[in-house]
Amino acid sequence: MSKVAGPKDLQKDLDPENQTRSVLRPKAEQRVFFQTELAKTLNEQDQRQLDRQLVDHLTDFLRAETASRFLADQPIWGMFRAFGPEPSLQTLTQLKLPIRWVYPRIQGQDLVFYQPGPDGFERHRWGMEEPVINGAKEISLDHIQGFLVPGLGFDQVGVRLGRGRGFYDRMLTRTKATKVGVGYSIQVVEKLPTPDPWDVLMTHVATELGVTKVKR
Repeated sequence: MSKVAGPKDLQKDLDPENQTRSVLRPKAEQRVFFQTELAKTLNEQDQRQLDRQLVDHLTDFLRAETASRFLADQPIWGMFRAFGPEPSLQTLTQLKLPIRWVYPRIQGQDLVFYQPGPDGFERHRWGMEEPVINGAKEISLDHIQGFLVPGLGFDQVGVRLGRGRGFYDRMLTRTKATKVGVGYSIQVVEKLPTPDPWDVLMTHVATELGVTKVKR
């Protein structure tokens, strides 16, 4: 991967033994591994600090991304609300960036993106927050320039390990937009298991150490 922003290599703080073992684990074991690592490594104070660093790097990246493209309308980016150990990017949406933020809502087997209305968000039965559909504006994938994508794990060629339900992969197969996997450096390994045919590779990976463009 080639560096876009951030002073350190994504692998600096990773345990090499964990990286080697990670290749051997099937996806189900990988999910347990990353969830366990996050739970034992990050406390609430550490996570807040890492979130601030991550937001700083994403701010620089998004400013460069939007400045490099001539768009008649304000660019639209897909965002997510933190669920479980996922990074909280709420402060990013409060900055004066020239971006309209849209959020996913589960509808059947699909993720549909909405610009939230006055009623904001509600909690899905699985626990994550999603836009209240009343008063929200549905945005077609064709109008979204990029997506910030959560995940349990990522590797250096852009493979993403999700929660196993396939919502993001099904959605991302239908767009050529920029795809930025978002997590912490402890979630980035040298190599994840060979992706399934339906898995969609990230174009970038963002952690508290920087935003890195995947080089294939």
